[in-house]
Amino acid sequence: MFAAPTIYPIVDSGACARAGLDPVSFAEACLRGGARVLQLRQKEGSSAGFLETARRIVRAAARVGAHVIVNDRADIAALSGAAGVHVGQEDLGVDDVRRVAGPSLAHVLTRVAGVVAERGGSTSHLASLARERGIPMVLGVHDATHRIPDGVQVAVDGVAGVVRWMG
Repeated sequence: MFAAPTIYPIVDSGACARAGLDPVSFAEACLRGGARVLQLRQKEGSSAGFLETARRIVRAAARVGAHVIVNDRADIAALSGAAGVHVGQEDLGVDDVRRVAGPSLAHVLTRVAGVVAERGGSTSHLASLARERGIPMVLGVHDATHRIPDGVQVAVDGVAGVVRWMG
């Protein structure tokens, strides 16, 4: 399990390109600045290029004990050695993510403090697995991926079924 990060940069390759930055260099700067969890996002370009970028960022993160979460792409997450994959309502369902990533992402539950999931959403099965492992979870939070702002600290009370966020 890792503590909630004080900063959670999203390394968006498109935003980096528009700013004239290399995403790997940007990620390395974030890591030097103290980030310990990075989310890697790439909506355009080749899968091979995304995989190479992900592998380089995962290696850089590993050197400082940080973690990388890959946005949308379970295949890239698994192949790059990332700590996990972020999927939203319109992305692959959890069964498909597990089929693609296999056991390579099973370690994610050992690193989370709580799980908030929408009923029927891509993380609902993960919430059930969390409950089996004694990790606080709340299932059935309508539109959770849009209602809970990125980067805020979240308190999960699995007994009362309450989720609170600060900020």
